[in-house]
Amino acid sequence: MYVISVEDVEFSVCASCAQGKKILYSEGKAGEQKPKRSKPAESEYELLENYGDIIKNAREIRKLPLKVVAEMLNIKESFLDRVEKGETAPPQALVEKLEKALSIKLLAEKKLDPKGISMGKRDKATLGDFVG
Repeated sequence: MYVISVEDVEFSVCASCAQGKKILYSEGKAGEQKPKRSKPAESEYELLENYGDIIKNAREIRKLPLKVVAEMLNIKESFLDRVEKGETAPPQALVEKLEKALSIKLLAEKKLDPKGISMGKRDKATLGDFVG
């Protein structure tokens, strides 16, 4: 059995179904443990608020159809369309691919208040920032 990733969703599939897909790892024989994954560290960067407009403008400047960019990035055209419209935030892996493919920046440093709490898109901390 193989564990593959399709649009950042993991699936366990047989060898023939895994062909041509992004294989994360293979599951061994019965009793063997699959590799443990560490929890990703909280990023010091956040997605820009107007990420969809940035992507769409960069694509249009290069005169690339949505379908072509989606194929370049190995994602569905409909998913890229939702990202461009700002309806869906792209996963980190896609952000990196978009930045490289279109020569753009989609991430900015997070704003921290004096106590080191991430402010996100707000100017002031709320009670939720302090209660875990």
